[in-house]
Amino acid sequence: MKAKFILLSICCCVGLLVSTTNVKADCITLDVIEIGNPTSEAGHGLQHWGPIEPATSGGNYGGADHCRPVYAVEDGDVWATLDLDFGDDGTTAKCLTIGHLDGNAADSFDLYMYPRGFAMNAELVFSYPGDNLTTEIWLETRVAVHGTGVQTLKFVSTAPMWSGWATYGQMCFDLVRLEECPPLIDSVDVGDPASETGHAMAGWGPVEPATSGGNYGGADHCRPVYAPEDGDDWATIDLDFGDCIGQKCLTLEHLDGLGIDAFEAYLHPVGQPAAATLIFSYPGGGTPTEDWITSSLLVEAAGVQTLRLVSTEPQWSGWATYGQMCFANLSVESYVPVKDMVLVGVPDSEAGHAMTGWGPIEPATSGGVYGGVDACRAIYAPEDADVSATIELDFGHCTLSQKCLHMIHLDGITKDAFEVYIYAPGSSRPAVPAFIYGGDDISTEVWYATSFAVTAAGVQVVEFVSTEPEWSGWAIYGQVCFTSLEVVDGPACGPTPVFGTTGLPDGPRSVTAPGRITSVTPNPFNPATEISFALDAAADVDLSVFDSRGRLVRVLAHGVLDVGGYTRIWDGADASGRHAASGVYFARLSIAGATVQVAKMSLVQ
Repeated sequence: MKAKFILLSICCCVGLLVSTTNVKADCITLDVIEIGNPTSEAGHGLQHWGPIEPATSGGNYGGADHCRPVYAVEDGDVWATLDLDFGDDGTTAKCLTIGHLDGNAADSFDLYMYPRGFAMNAELVFSYPGDNLTTEIWLETRVAVHGTGVQTLKFVSTAPMWSGWATYGQMCFDLVRLEECPPLIDSVDVGDPASETGHAMAGWGPVEPATSGGNYGGADHCRPVYAPEDGDDWATIDLDFGDCIGQKCLTLEHLDGLGIDAFEAYLHPVGQPAAATLIFSYPGGGTPTEDWITSSLLVEAAGVQTLRLVSTEPQWSGWATYGQMCFANLSVESYVPVKDMVLVGVPDSEAGHAMTGWGPIEPATSGGVYGGVDACRAIYAPEDADVSATIELDFGHCTLSQKCLHMIHLDGITKDAFEVYIYAPGSSRPAVPAFIYGGDDISTEVWYATSFAVTAAGVQVVEFVSTEPEWSGWAIYGQVCFTSLEVVDGPACGPTPVFGTTGLPDGPRSVTAPGRITSVTPNPFNPATEISFALDAAADVDLSVFDSRGRLVRVLAHGVLDVGGYTRIWDGADASGRHAASGVYFARLSIAGATVQVAKMSLVQ
């Protein structure tokens, strides 16, 4: 779980934090805790919470019949945890409701989240700044979160102890509820009066194409934004970004062509135009034909916001009353972090990714462990005529959000150079590559972890093209072999250090990597198996179990370990303690963030 949502950015959330206690009708409750109610707390692993209020304070604590405080900083014990079940589906939007007390002081806190039992993987998902109110009030804050299985929530007090109560902290909590909600929050079919109703539109041009007498750009209806010469150079519309604080994907369907149809988009809370923030600038394409463009961008906002669209190009000379662009559809969706991974050379993981042009699985065909990895696939070199290989990967639905494509690939002996092209299925390879890897003229083979930024969306064809001659020592193999491909959210992308070398080029490859899996016993197994690995140098190690679709099931080891041999037992359960189904699984050993080895396991129930 890599989601990070901090109370910053575009939206002003003061006033959005107070809501009713009713669950939204279109959301499904996954788990709920009424804190201070022992029956409801049972099974949720509460630790380090204060006593139940108000019984111990002699009064109605802020108006709630019971709650538990988190002790403040001076008390030394500044945090409290509880466990919630996030279910099995990592592709759905989830919202966490927190009922908490504030007032008489800034009752601020941070919220962290991590898979149960793996506190070292804690991520900050929300910061509440506190409100210096003169009275105590109960707030319900809704925060967008993502994850599967049982996750631990850690509440940390970030304000000093309230001087009036020596044993109590700055805040008290009475409710934590986790919901699974539909992704679509609000949408407007611009130009359709029924759909526009309730969205407070101002400054828009007439509905097209009815008033222009033709099919405007191929859409059945839309509305233009007037250009600057008309004086009215902008249009506004109110959109609901939901009551869950976090990132949303705002999609704009707009017309471009026959001129540079440039515009800017601003966003501000309803009634606060002075707080407007520029969220997107579209430069215009200047194409000779009119085309509908879909632009999707990440926005951190909640509540009803006013979207202001401003034309930044002169009026089109052929139509005195119309602007530079027309809009057909606007929508707001919850954002689910991008995650797609393929363990190349592992058939179960490759399934469904439409791979073509790849070489055979290594190392079986080369007679040895290929660069220290027990499974990878090569791309043939130019002389073999088949110089490229393709795979389909899911880049998520937000077009302008940055993703990273991580590649684990072999280099050495010669310059194992390649190019990467990304395009929609059914389209042709573009003229310009998305990434060029120049190769490394080193004397040994080395596994590299390389990544680059991508702003594509949806399922895309990723084509790898070898750009170096055939390696003279192996007539049928290409210049490069891949063992792992992964798409994740950005923004930090770039090449990372090498993590292992191989043997001589003219014989079977021998392993000199700093670590390796030495055995998986028994295999097949039921109910448990022992995974042993060895380190030749102290290293930052991760040993994790993945299912056949590349989804994380369990972390078995994480952190810096010394030289030596280690064994970890996998009992066939995921991080939440639920037993996995029968099937093929993979133990992946990573060192310094790069995959060293992947071992196949079979669980038989």
